[in-house]
Amino acid sequence: MMVSELSVELGTTIEIETINGNMTGECGSISTPAIASEVWIIVELTSSTDAIIRRVTVSDSRWFTPSGMAVGVSEQTILDTVTGQIWSSHHKYVEGNYLTFQPTDANDPSTVQFVREGGLIVQIHAGDRNWVGLVEGCA
Repeated sequence: MMVSELSVELGTTIEIETINGNMTGECGSISTPAIASEVWIIVELTSSTDAIIRRVTVSDSRWFTPSGMAVGVSEQTILDTVTGQIWSSHHKYVEGNYLTFQPTDANDPSTVQFVREGGLIVQIHAGDRNWVGLVEGCA
């Protein structure tokens, strides 16, 4: 989905924020009061005024995946629910790990990543598989 399409759906203006300027291909984020503060959206600029949404991150238990997973569940709950489709890697900064869902269709460009710190999931990233695993959001 494009930021311009989301803007129409929400009926509000959405600002695109980037670090290196508004050049095509740049990574950035969007913000608007119409999107909950616990939702962070990463975008790739397609022009100086529009971008494609590449990743959505949630950090609140009000948001669920289609399989019912949410922030606050345990790693074991995810492993038991999505048997055989989770790849685990160590967290870059703290005790924990990244649990990345691998779709059964190799051509599916989307994926979900659960971020575990301590014993529970603290964030869920969903979107393009090339963007979901970027630890810093854009890097």
